[in-house]
Amino acid sequence: MVKQLSSLVIRFEDVVKVVNYLREMTSTIDGESPLLYLSVVEERITQPNRVLSDRLRVDALADLICELITESYEAQLYHLDATRPEIYTRTQALEIIASYRQTSIRLIGLALLYFCHVRAEFDIGYDLFGDTVAMSPRNLRRIKRGSVGFIQQLITRREEQTRKRLHLRLLRRALPHMGSNVLFGRDAAMNDALRILAKEAHHKLVLFGDRGCGKTAFAEQLAFQYIQQYDVDYVLWVHGSEELNESTIRHRLGIDHRTDLAEAVMYYEILVVIDGFLQDTGEIMRLIPHARYILICNSLNFIINDASVLHLTPLSNTDIERVGRLYANKYLGAGYDIGDDFLNYMVRQAAGNPQAIKLMLKSYFEASATAESSQNDEDVALMCLFFTREHFIEQGKIKYFWGGLIPDDIWPRLTHRIEHVIFEQKRFIKLKTGEEARLRAYSGGFVPDRIRHQITTGLIIQPEIGLYVVHTILKERGKLDPAWAHTLIELEATLSDHTLWFECLQAIYQQRRLFSNDEHALSKLCVALSVCCRHSGQPEQGLDLLADVHSFEALLERVQCHRYMGNYETAFDIMESAHIDRDSLSRQQRDLFSLTYAQLLIDIRDGERAISHLHDCSTETRQSALFELIHAEASGLLMGSETIVSFDGAVNRWPISSDDTRITLHLNFMRGCLAYSSNTALAARYFLVALQIAQSQPRTNRIIIGRCLSNIGACYVRQEEISMAYRYLQQAEQTQIETGDKLGLMYTSRNIELMNKCIA
Repeated sequence: MVKQLSSLVIRFEDVVKVVNYLREMTSTIDGESPLLYLSVVEERITQPNRVLSDRLRVDALADLICELITESYEAQLYHLDATRPEIYTRTQALEIIASYRQTSIRLIGLALLYFCHVRAEFDIGYDLFGDTVAMSPRNLRRIKRGSVGFIQQLITRREEQTRKRLHLRLLRRALPHMGSNVLFGRDAAMNDALRILAKEAHHKLVLFGDRGCGKTAFAEQLAFQYIQQYDVDYVLWVHGSEELNESTIRHRLGIDHRTDLAEAVMYYEILVVIDGFLQDTGEIMRLIPHARYILICNSLNFIINDASVLHLTPLSNTDIERVGRLYANKYLGAGYDIGDDFLNYMVRQAAGNPQAIKLMLKSYFEASATAESSQNDEDVALMCLFFTREHFIEQGKIKYFWGGLIPDDIWPRLTHRIEHVIFEQKRFIKLKTGEEARLRAYSGGFVPDRIRHQITTGLIIQPEIGLYVVHTILKERGKLDPAWAHTLIELEATLSDHTLWFECLQAIYQQRRLFSNDEHALSKLCVALSVCCRHSGQPEQGLDLLADVHSFEALLERVQCHRYMGNYETAFDIMESAHIDRDSLSRQQRDLFSLTYAQLLIDIRDGERAISHLHDCSTETRQSALFELIHAEASGLLMGSETIVSFDGAVNRWPISSDDTRITLHLNFMRGCLAYSSNTALAARYFLVALQIAQSQPRTNRIIIGRCLSNIGACYVRQEEISMAYRYLQQAEQTQIETGDKLGLMYTSRNIELMNKCIA
């Protein structure tokens, strides 16, 4: 085992980390306290003559571990003295470790060996301790034999379980509706901190805790909440690596050198955040005596007489969340950290208070000049625009708002992006207001790569907004993140904007090599593309895409394409020749099959058989909008104009959002179709309402507009109002030629022939 592990190299700092970690862990094992041996390990590792470099071979570490474990084993069993200086070999020591009955010694050895194997993933190894305590004799023998494969199997199994739990937790962190108390879990501490800072007398708050416990993240949220609730003129964010003097502070605060600094700052409300220990902290406090201070440090290495101290523990003390941070860095990219959640928090709180965001980002931008961990100038400038562009949609106003914050040399690099934002904002600000407009302004050129995984979440929560974001990224970068492909394919074809969806799917189709090993995903992609082709009046292209796809969904989509082209016999042949065993289908698939068959029967005016197929649908599907519409249309074939009453009743049972113009448009169109056979005047009114809705929405599919115009013209032909019929039919014919709506053009041509006969 050790021989196989010897090819790995671990860092010296990691060895010290293990010792400290085990020191905390062993206080609760078996009631024993093997701290004596750990102190020996620590002493031997840190001796300069024992370890000569900052890197350590695994075999050398294994020698040291086995030597120490052997010594402890002998000391406890045989009271080893100087007359028995025997030292076991590594293999013998492993056998002793595996067979020793006292759990603590075995766990120490196994923990260190696991760490040697998984290196930086030692936190995952912590979960394995529960497995080793109750390990069967057979598995102990496998460890004794040095089975690296078995240890790796244990690690993999535990890692998979951990990953499933973490995926949900990390996804929830990105959801827009989550509040700050859920994000940080420290609402009580936050309230205390706000109360301390808000005292009338100037006050100082020290955030103290271990490295990585979330002090900076806590300070970010605390500062942002404070400047939202109280009047603040300046936020001064200082990193530990900076060297601040009076001139730098003057530059940050915009105070002229001819003005006395101490006198000037008396009239301003200033919040200073010092992230990390600074030698000149006292100097800053002397220069700005009346500011409010948030001081962040790992230890109380300086004493401030009038400061309050808030000790922060890690975000969660559970081991699963320790592994969570490892998982986030490994699978979401090294740039992922708590600060990204803070950016989302700022987005949610942005409404109505852009000045607070300006202060916060201004402090970030100024501090980034010397801090290695901060954004570069261009990224911070983009963040500035990202947070304010829905308020100022002209380039000049954006630049005026930020004043001298964004350096002049950065503006040329941002010009094309700013113009892009202005164009898109003018387009959408006219359509939407409020929260949805702010979300729609979240365009791709300004989304940092490190939070791109949250766009996937946005696609799930707000499909149309997420679709716009992805489409904007596609236009700017020319490609899409593979992580979005599967989610895009899942989006329903009933989106109000099929054009954006179609373009995104086409981009994915060009990268279809991503699905080379996933036939199911490729099949869904082809079906989705075919739906887009059909909606855009190109069903032939959809059929070409489905030529080599043989899934159930592809079968139904072929039928819909042939329905669209008027090839009803071909559609029937496809349904009949499929020989589908309904018992082998899921409930959802059976319902889709019944609805598609019913639509096909309605096309050939067979309402009775259509009704019988609809009766096969499940209760859940019967309550859906699509079922209500198809059932009403089938009933209309049987009962004529009386059905309009029952159809209105069905519509009333179906709750419709007042702002869902697409559904309102579809309902009025269907009402017109049902009333056409008996009351053309009523039908014309329904079609006119549908046309007005369609024309008021710039992104409405123009095929629907053509159909509305054609049906209105048909109604006027039946009423023998030739001038009105001619006007609408001429517009319909032109629209349908432009959109390639062959089926609609066929009906329009028939009505034009009827109109010409009336004129004759």
